[in-house]
Amino acid sequence: MSAPRHRAGRRGSNAIEFALILPVFLALISVVFEYGYYFFMRSVVSRSVREGCRNGAVVPPNSTPGPEDTAQDDISSNMGGYNFFGADCDSADDANCDITVGTSGSSPNELLTCTMTMSYGGITGAIPVPDAISFTSFALLEVQR
Repeated sequence: MSAPRHRAGRRGSNAIEFALILPVFLALISVVFEYGYYFFMRSVVSRSVREGCRNGAVVPPNSTPGPEDTAQDDISSNMGGYNFFGADCDSADDANCDITVGTSGSSPNELLTCTMTMSYGGITGAIPVPDAISFTSFALLEVQR
């Protein structure tokens, strides 16, 4: 007994279906990788800023280095292990990373404010993602002036 005739007309249809679905599948995979890496970078920036700000808040205000310098150095060193597409935040002359640290308020409510903004160009450039990652953390100074 031979195969039905309608099967002979479907030859090559799997290849055509695969060719039609492949761009959609690749686009979906690209979006997953792009946003996954963006959220990973965002979590690294937030962790670095939180830890740096907390480490600066426990330093006495009249010491050398002070809370601001300690926090800025800690944020930079926490980001130093990650080289995000050429953005070396541990380097003082890198324009891709902007770290600002300052104090506000008065005793007993003096706050250390730490902010970091890092430019992000994306992996592929084809998927629309934010062009910068910014995070701000506040810590109450342990030792008030």
